[in-house]
Amino acid sequence: MSDRREHALKIEVKSSQRLNFVTGITQKGLPDDPTAPGVWVLFQPRPGRDGSFAERFFVLSHAEICSIRAVESSRTFPV
Repeated sequence: MSDRREHALKIEVKSSQRLNFVTGITQKGLPDDPTAPGVWVLFQPRPGRDGSFAERFFVLSHAEICSIRAVESSRTFPV
């Protein structure tokens, strides 16, 4: 939120213990939505064999995450 409360940045935070993150970008029609989050923060805790955890964070603009999602959607896999 800006000091004058004129502007706000919408941030979407997702976490996943799996390899993929569920964002709902395609289902919600967010690539073309002007009210979509401006920034996405993805957090992935990864358990170690000794009971410890390692964390991975990804901070992406909305345009970046939509581009990544488009590439993933266009992949074809052999049956």
